[in-house]
Amino acid sequence: MINQIRNIAEDEQYSTISLSKNVIKINCVTPQMYRTLIRHIQEINIYYHTYQHKEERAYRIVIKHLHHSTDIDEIRQELLELGHKA
Repeated sequence: MINQIRNIAEDEQYSTISLSKNVIKINCVTPQMYRTLIRHIQEINIYYHTYQHKEERAYRIVIKHLHHSTDIDEIRQELLELGHKA
C-alpha cells in the first residue's frame, strides 16, 4: 500500500502512522493531495475510512438576542443579502 502511495505522491505531501490490526493512518498536507489519494484508493478498491475535510464541512451559526416572533423568511432574506446561504 505504501509503495502505491509513493507512486502518486512525494514524501513531503503526506505522513503515515502504523496502527494496530494492520491499519495505516495517512495525513495529507494539502487538500489536493487528499483528493488525489482518495481517488486512487477508490480506484483500486481498498477499504478505507475518512473524515470530511474541514473546507467541505457545513457550519452552524447561532444568532442571539432575536425575539422568538421574528419571521424566519425575513432572517433568511437578510442573510442572503449579506452573501450567506441559509
